[in-house]
Amino acid sequence: MIMRNVVWGTLALVFLSGCASLSEPVPSNVMVPTGTEDRVEIQWWKAYENEELNALVEQALAYNQDMQMAAANVALASAQVSAAEAERYPSLGANASAGRKQTSGQTAAKTPQTRGNAYALSAVLSYELDLWGKLKMANRSAAQSLLSSRASQDAIRLALIASVVDSYFGAVALNEQRLIASQALMLRQETLEIMQKKEAYGVVSAYEVLSNEALVTQAKSTLERIENGLIRQKSALHVLLGTAPTRLFEEDFDVRMTQLPEAITVPEGLPSSLLEQRPDIQAALYALKASNADIYVAKAAHFPSISLSGALGYESAALGNLVRSSANTWSIGGSLVAPLFDFGRIDARVRQSEALQEIARVGYEQSVYKAFNEVHEALSVRQSLAASKAHFQTQERIQERLMELATLRYDKGVADYLSVLDASRTLLEVQLSVVQAQQAVLSGDISLIKALGGGWNLEEILN
Repeated sequence: MIMRNVVWGTLALVFLSGCASLSEPVPSNVMVPTGTEDRVEIQWWKAYENEELNALVEQALAYNQDMQMAAANVALASAQVSAAEAERYPSLGANASAGRKQTSGQTAAKTPQTRGNAYALSAVLSYELDLWGKLKMANRSAAQSLLSSRASQDAIRLALIASVVDSYFGAVALNEQRLIASQALMLRQETLEIMQKKEAYGVVSAYEVLSNEALVTQAKSTLERIENGLIRQKSALHVLLGTAPTRLFEEDFDVRMTQLPEAITVPEGLPSSLLEQRPDIQAALYALKASNADIYVAKAAHFPSISLSGALGYESAALGNLVRSSANTWSIGGSLVAPLFDFGRIDARVRQSEALQEIARVGYEQSVYKAFNEVHEALSVRQSLAASKAHFQTQERIQERLMELATLRYDKGVADYLSVLDASRTLLEVQLSVVQAQQAVLSGDISLIKALGGGWNLEEILN
C-alpha cells in the first residue's frame, strides 16, 4: 500500500510539474504588428463615382464563385469554433430502454429459469476537467483559425474587386478606342468618296484613291481588332461577375462609360503601418497564432484526462412502477486516463505541430516581404506610367498639328499625298495609345490600392 501511494504520488508530481512548465510557444524573430488602426477605406472603388461600376462590384460580391467558397470556409471555421467552445462545458444526455429477457436455469448457481421485463430511464451528465488548459487552447486555436478564414475572405474580396474594377476600365478603354476608330473610319470613308469623285473628273490620280482605300481598310481592321478585344474583355468580366452559363448567351451589357476617369491622387507620406491592414498579412498572422495554440494542445496530451460523470434515473421490471421513488437510481464517479507508454505517438504529434508552426511563421514573413515589394513596385511603376501617358499626350498634340500642316501643304500643292497618309495613320495610332496609357495608369492605381490592402482614409493619416 505504501509503495502504491508512492508510485501514484510520483506520477502526480510528474504530471503537475510538466503542466506547470507548459506554456504557449512564441516563435522568435517574428515581428507581430501591434497597431490595428482603421485607416483602410473598404469601399475604395466608389472614389471613381461611377454607378455602373458600383453595380458590377456588388454583383461580383454576391455571385462570384470564389467569394461563395470563401464564405463557406468562414462558415466552416465558425462551426469549428462553436464545437471547440462546447467541449469546455458539461454534456447532458438522456437514455431510455425497454426489453424482455429470460435467464438460464442450467448455470452453476442452479438458479431457476426466469423471464421478466426491464425498463430504464436515466439522465447522464458528464464533464471533462480542463486542468491543463487543453480545451481552452483548442478553442483559442479554432477562434484564431476563424479570424484567419475571415481575413482570407477579405483578401479574396479585395482581389476580386480589384479585378472587376481593372476589367471594367479595360472595357471602357476599348469602348473609347472603338469610338476613336469609328470616327477615323467615318472620316476616311468620306475622304475616299470625295477622292473617287475627283478621280472621275480627273482631278486626282488612281494612286491617291487606292491610298485612301488602304486607309479605310486599315481603320476597319483596327476597329475589328478593338471589337474582338471588347468581346474578350466582357467575357472575362462575366466570369468575375459569376454570370450563369444559361444567361451568358442570352444577355449582354453595353459599357455606358465612353471615357476613362482621371487617376486617383495618392497622398504623400503614406505610413508603412497601412500594410498591417492587408488581409493576407492578417490571415497569415492569425494562422500563426492558431499554430501556437495547436502546439499547446499537442503537448497537453502528455497529461491525464480527468472526467466526472453522474447519472440519475429509474429502473423497474414493470412499466407502471418505473417512476416510483423506490425505482430511483443514481451514480456518480470520475475517471482518469493518462498515457504511460505510447511509443512516441504524442511526441510525434508535437513535432508535427511545431513543424506546422514553422510553416505558418515562414508564411507570415513571406506575406510581409511580399507586401513591401508589391507597394514598392506599384509606386515605382505608377510614376513611370504617368510619365508615359504625358509623353503620349504631347505626341498626340504634335501629331494633330502635323496632320493639319500635311493636309494644308497637300492642298497647296507643295507636298505629295504620302505625307497626309502617314500623318493620318500615325495620328490614329497615337490616339489609341493615349487611351491605353490612361488605362495603364488606372491599373497602376488599382495595383497600389490592392498592395496597400484597400484604399486609405486621408483624415486618419493626416491626424
